[in-house]
Amino acid sequence: MTETRHRAEVRIAPKRALLWNALLSLVFVSVPLFVALYMLSVPEGTWPAVLVVHVVSHVTAIAVLLGFWGTRIEVRDDRIVARTALLPTRTVMTADVASIVQVETYRLTETDTATILLLRDARGTLLMNMRGHVWETADMRTVSDAVDLPLEIVPEPITTKEFRELYPGSSFWFEHRPALAIVSVAAIAVVSVTALLQLIRLAGIPIT
Repeated sequence: MTETRHRAEVRIAPKRALLWNALLSLVFVSVPLFVALYMLSVPEGTWPAVLVVHVVSHVTAIAVLLGFWGTRIEVRDDRIVARTALLPTRTVMTADVASIVQVETYRLTETDTATILLLRDARGTLLMNMRGHVWETADMRTVSDAVDLPLEIVPEPITTKEFRELYPGSSFWFEHRPALAIVSVAAIAVVSVTALLQLIRLAGIPIT
């Protein structure tokens, strides 16, 4: 009689440093901003409006941070389940994986590289993409070990352009549309400044 061995479920979490960095950024940006707004709005008697915006913005930020805290990858016997905060849960059956590739790509300089793990099916369609700035290298290896296939390691780092050409469909939208990414960042900046000005006006603080 053949004994079936079951793999113990493994849960992998993103680098917690990302969460703490985001939390510290929130504190360092919001505390001076709202302290200044309270100091200016209290004499005007408009501080309740600042308080409402303060509470709403922080509740939203905390909800996003908690969502990130719940992000994880679960490695099971026959599947890999990715649970993320802003996207639907994605399940990859290990039997559907035809190739596993680990590649290093250059980031800002020739000495700064990022590790990427790609799981693709027989048609070359991307099933899962793990990035080194989010996941530990050891956790990537845990995911690759869950699939009964050899891990292909690209020996030399490649540029992002080469990555797009060699592995089409494996990059994020902003990586192959840099102009659109710049426009999006500029739009976010404009909206942020506009929202801040509206908050100042709502608080009754004169803008000279």
